[in-house]
Amino acid sequence: MAGGNSIGPRIVIEGEQAFKKSISEINESYKTLKTEMKSVTSEFDKNDKSQKALSAQNEVLAKQIDLQKRKIEETTTMVEKSTAEYGKNAKSTQELQRSLNLTTADMNKLESQLDSNNKSIALQDSHLEKLGKTLETTGGKLKNIGDGMSNVGRNMTLGVTAPIVGLGVLFTGYASDLEENMNKTEVAFKDNAGEVEKWSETTLDAYGISQGAALEMASLFGDMATAMDLPTGTAATMSTSLVGLAGDQ
Repeated sequence: MAGGNSIGPRIVIEGEQAFKKSISEINESYKTLKTEMKSVTSEFDKNDKSQKALSAQNEVLAKQIDLQKRKIEETTTMVEKSTAEYGKNAKSTQELQRSLNLTTADMNKLESQLDSNNKSIALQDSHLEKLGKTLETTGGKLKNIGDGMSNVGRNMTLGVTAPIVGLGVLFTGYASDLEENMNKTEVAFKDNAGEVEKWSETTLDAYGISQGAALEMASLFGDMATAMDLPTGTAATMSTSLVGLAGDQ
């Protein structure tokens, strides 16, 4: 990336020293943000495209973009000064212009990544809305449970929250065969079934939902999610979050 590019040989124009100092500080901050991105990314599986993972990346991306915008603004000013003093084809002007071009290209990549992440987050929001409608259709009696319920977050609209909580009430007291629910989990989540099963061992203490009931609910949500073409990893993350939401109410 362009964060550490040299601005070239010494130039003798107004504001040169202040410009060099500012660019040096920007470059150092940019290097730090690159390590911050590595740290954030390492907290999640490399293929994790959940809203939590993407949102964490977006926070760092936004900081990186702001730094590159500052660098572009300051370098653009120096290009204009060098052009006025020495001409467009002067070596100092060309060095500055190359630095500007590389920084602009880097910022475009960052903005493209941010845009891609935001689209993925919006798509997951859309899937959650579709899931909410599906739950309302298959469990119409549960819709009224959400009356008066406060908003639990931008990703969990009332339309999806009410049916989920209602299903939680139904499933919490449902004693079904654990082995059968294990099989349902494997069918719903395939390679990600293990993480869901491990999570289910904690639901009784965390949410007051038995392991069997938790697996039953998660499998239902998982089947709906994969039916909407969500990958099983994302479906697993979403399903366990929805079960937790039901248990928290």
